[in-house]
Amino acid sequence: MYRISVGVDPRNAASTTVDWVSHWHRAQHAQLTLVTAFDYLVEEVDEDATRLEREAARLQAALPDAVVDTAMADGSVPGVLARRSRVTDLLVIGSHRTRHARSVLTGRLPLRIAEHAACPVIVVPDDWQRRTGSVVVGLGDDESSDAAIAFAAGEAGDLGGELRVLHAWWPPSSAADGSPLMLDQIALRTKHGERLAEVARRARERCPAVREHLHEGAAGGALVALSADAALAVVGTHRTGPIGEFLVGSTAASLIRDSRTPVCVVPSGWTQP
Repeated sequence: MYRISVGVDPRNAASTTVDWVSHWHRAQHAQLTLVTAFDYLVEEVDEDATRLEREAARLQAALPDAVVDTAMADGSVPGVLARRSRVTDLLVIGSHRTRHARSVLTGRLPLRIAEHAACPVIVVPDDWQRRTGSVVVGLGDDESSDAAIAFAAGEAGDLGGELRVLHAWWPPSSAADGSPLMLDQIALRTKHGERLAEVARRARERCPAVREHLHEGAAGGALVALSADAALAVVGTHRTGPIGEFLVGSTAASLIRDSRTPVCVVPSGWTQP
């Protein structure tokens, strides 16, 4: 049985996250565990337990064929959810995208969780609205996005939607061998286009409807724009501590901060359960 763990906190993002899970296709027959972290010294544990049970009951009512349970753990949110990610197939957490004052304190928390998770992590913004559109995925320059491509193709195929693959590249600022700069730009664009085409060809084995997007410039803003009407945006991570800019640095940060579309961060080396 597919296992989904859902992080629940005291804010509105938790309710929105549960709403998202109740509509996600993989949740219909899944093992769903609602998880909350707490500190006995500073938190009202009884209130946490009540909230957790209330959300679990709401989720069970929406998904009668799923198995729903709860788990509470003493510890920090990143630590508790990192441990949880080792025993689940998918981790879903909320993001306080619309609460600017709060985001100063916790804006990087979803990224911290995703960086250390052993499974894909979906971050649901607190102003999410349901969409049944495409799945968008960012393609990097190396194998670190292979798992993200596989995940995105699988989700798009199961949803019966379109997979949009975006690959961003930067033109050279100067020619390496003294040749005309335009020739270098054309050659580089062709190289990146060929890589995008090959990845799209493989993705069609899982999702027949694949659209290629070759973008000159930064990936973050391009992915935010491309995923505006999408059901899900997907990026990869190296999972080696601080993450490179394309993958979980500015790109995922831009998506989580600016997009109303849920963002999935897939660790490098992840394989479909």
